Amino acid sequence: MKITFLGSSHGVPEPNRKCSCILVTVGKNHYLADVGCDPTSPLIDRNIKINSVKGVFVTHPHGDHCNGLIPFADLINWYFTDANPAMLLPVDVKDLLVQWITLMTNGKAPRPLDIRTYEAGVIFDDGSLKVTAIPTKHCPHSHSLLLEAEGKRVLYAGDLKSTAEDFPHKTAADGLDFLIAESAHFSTLKYAEILKDLPIKEVAITHHFAPNEQFLETKKALEPLPMTLVYDGMEFNI
Repeated sequence: MKITFLGSSHGVPEPNRKCSCILVTVGKNHYLADVGCDPTSPLIDRNIKINSVKGVFVTHPHGDHCNGLIPFADLINWYFTDANPAMLLPVDVKDLLVQWITLMTNGKAPRPLDIRTYEAGVIFDDGSLKVTAIPTKHCPHSHSLLLEAEGKRVLYAGDLKSTAEDFPHKTAADGLDFLIAESAHFSTLKYAEILKDLPIKEVAITHHFAPNEQFLETKKALEPLPMTLVYDGMEFNI
């Protein structure tokens, strides 16, 4: 499994940093965790065929995590017509999305698109990647996503209300190969209080403000746990 950060910024884009978007690669299949920016151009820049995207998973309905869904769905509707990814959101927006795409195509109803609404639990399993949604308290309908493939376990924590009351401890206690954690809503030092005693092999901090003044202090506090402050384009082989 490979994790590529297409967007690593916080609530708004920064220079050379788009809003939250993570590409998950398992074999020849690709998946997207959050689409705060339109993922189409970054995928094409990497010579990734749009029809190899098998799933899109949105953690919560805030624009910096889902604004890229409309242009992506629009393009697979009329141009990349051999693509049919499952698009999973924690709120039912299928009718709204269909209406918007219809407006953009001069009143022509879109072809059937695989738009689904999910609740907590296993939300996707195509035999290549299994995705489990874990509720969080960041906002109504917010979730973390546990990604399992090739014997590896990756937790994309999404946005949290706080680490003390909101971090999915039970999932981490089962062991993680890779944790993707945010730092837009609190200092990274909050992670130093809880991660040191959990069986996690590596941590990536995304959705952060640059520069992140507390990161080096956090990294030192958690040594020897590998921790990286990520930027757009960074890749991790899990």
